[in-house]
Amino acid sequence: MKRIALFQTTILTFALTGATAALAGDTLESVEKELTSRWNKLKSMSAKMDTLMKIEMQGGSSKTTATGTIEFLNKDGKSMVRMELNSETAGNFGGNEIKSQASTLTISDGEYAHTMSERMGHKMAQKTKADPSQLGDLASQFEMMRKNNDLKLLPEQTIDGHSVYVIEATPKDKPTQGMGKMIMYYAKDTGVPLKMIMHDTDGKTISETTYSDVKVNKPIDPARFVFKAPEGVQVMDMTGR
Repeated sequence: MKRIALFQTTILTFALTGATAALAGDTLESVEKELTSRWNKLKSMSAKMDTLMKIEMQGGSSKTTATGTIEFLNKDGKSMVRMELNSETAGNFGGNEIKSQASTLTISDGEYAHTMSERMGHKMAQKTKADPSQLGDLASQFEMMRKNNDLKLLPEQTIDGHSVYVIEATPKDKPTQGMGKMIMYYAKDTGVPLKMIMHDTDGKTISETTYSDVKVNKPIDPARFVFKAPEGVQVMDMTGR
């Protein structure tokens, strides 16, 4: 989903404590500039990801939990990303129980992105042009969010001891169903997203993603961002070359 940029959805035990008003003089534009500047100065970042998604609709419901990791490396002017996720889905539709497991690996070298997914023992892989807004670039994410949403700066909060800026994104085109507003929480000192909550059009939380054990500017082997397809897995080239 385009609105989910860097990083896809979940819940973790981050303690949200206190809510102070945004500092005098803070504006959405100044906060965006500050966060982007701090993020661009990072040499590397790694974190654990946890997502919880609940969907209810006429005739059934489902619950998906996902855990994984994200790694980011800024090297030689390129922003490289590696994300690994394992998910489990359980649901009931029309009285039929469903259960499934899946894993996804995404690696971008800054120019191209490879995504390999595995479900029921079947692996698929594809190659696409890297989309900065989907792979951690805050400037591209803000540009994309502004294009499709009305943004609002909310009161600052604290997550796991980190002061965070809170930004709300509400779709400009008001959908009658599906995705509603999204709330993003960014660490003030690094620009790293620490939490993301998505709501449906009725304001109900449908997914929550949190990032924990965040490490910045620690050495990461560049080889982590080189994709090698497993034997027998054909890569579909979607770059249009």
